[in-house]
Amino acid sequence: MHNLYSSVQSSSGSLSRECEVTRYGKGEIASSMRHSGEVFFSALGCLMLGMLLYTILTYGSPFNKEILKPWLIATLIDFYINVAILSVWVCYKEPNWYTTSIWILLLICFGSIVTCGYIVWQLLLLSSHDPVHLVLLNKHQRAESRYETTSATG
Repeated sequence: MHNLYSSVQSSSGSLSRECEVTRYGKGEIASSMRHSGEVFFSALGCLMLGMLLYTILTYGSPFNKEILKPWLIATLIDFYINVAILSVWVCYKEPNWYTTSIWILLLICFGSIVTCGYIVWQLLLLSSHDPVHLVLLNKHQRAESRYETTSATG
């Protein structure tokens, strides 16, 4: 009985996925998700840029002793831990040390603004038929998985 239930459940799940792909088309779903990601990360980057400019113009340097509080120290530590994690991903994604170094330097200097820009740039490199998860993979990994349709040149 359990096996019958499992096979009915798995076949109904694959049937609903098939219907969804047939109704919308695989390329349309990938393109829509990619476009949504581009808009979302562009908006986040612009929001962070606006917040950074407002804070600098209103309060000056974030390292001013008058506003330096323990939470700011914790925030900076958290920020640089995230930069380290993102740097590992950039090292994996980028084809050479030169572009890797530039992206990591930009991450260190501008944080989430550059992170959002990097993700948008990676999304723009995908073709309209590529699944969005390819943003996470480098060109070599895409080739091993037989996803070579991206328009990326790197």
